[in-house]
Amino acid sequence: MSITIRPALKDDLDAISKIAAIVAPHTTHLPYIHPGEYLDEYCKHLYDDYHSYIRNAPLDKYMVMVAEIPNPTTPLNPQSKIIIAFAVWSKLPKFLPHKHEKTTDLTYEEYTKANDDDKSSTAALQASLDKSPPPLRPDDNYDAMDRDEGYWKIKFGTRQITLIDLSTSPDYWRRGAATKLLEWGMKLARRGGKAIKLISTPFAKALFAKHGFKEMGNLVIQLKGEDEKLVMPSMVWDPKDEIREEEEAQDETNEEKEVEFQTDEKKEAEDEVSEEETETQDEIELTSSQLLQRVEENEA
Repeated sequence: MSITIRPALKDDLDAISKIAAIVAPHTTHLPYIHPGEYLDEYCKHLYDDYHSYIRNAPLDKYMVMVAEIPNPTTPLNPQSKIIIAFAVWSKLPKFLPHKHEKTTDLTYEEYTKANDDDKSSTAALQASLDKSPPPLRPDDNYDAMDRDEGYWKIKFGTRQITLIDLSTSPDYWRRGAATKLLEWGMKLARRGGKAIKLISTPFAKALFAKHGFKEMGNLVIQLKGEDEKLVMPSMVWDPKDEIREEEEAQDETNEEKEVEFQTDEKKEAEDEVSEEETETQDEIELTSSQLLQRVEENEA
């Protein structure tokens, strides 16, 4: 299957929104954040969400890429294609106002753990919930996401790209579309020396791990007083790790070559000693033979 990658256009909004709506029930987090009938209501607003991403792409704020294949219903028209997957990337502004310290001794899970002192960064929105419940759940999702953002701003500053969404139409799962989109973003990040961070689902974690993403901890989203909670792995890929691993691999190779060189030198030295011993033995045998010959001549 021939898959091509290109930037999304406004004309792609219907296809992108449709894929997002089809994938939503298969995810772990969306049914939790938008339970029951709210999930359907959430999907109705997807068009506006992705329209905002594409509209802001020229401002260098978001990058929306689509994966497409030749349209199987029009095989005689090679120009006709259908979108089967998309990815949304978010880039931080060049001048980032830091709200946190530049370093922390806390682990990811310690930093992002909810506590009683947390104050919602969406107070206005939360207040509106009492008046007119929107199609979303009033839980700790916002605070949890803020804590996740805060941790990575400390660790990477502006040297980071966020993979917001990576979705493939279920009809084309495991065909390589998500891999192509992910590798496109990794190539871009590698060129700019930026790390990629994301909050994965259990289903997608294997794909990210295969491409070198490391699990830093679990982001826990739980409504206070409820037993139900959402646990999602927070993962990161840093091109500096690749450089470090390449350097370590090169060091190991150099060490192996040094050991081989020393082994070869030792073998050559042993061969030289062996040759000298052989020559000495030959000389001894020759001398003994000459002495025996002289004795025989004298006796004669």
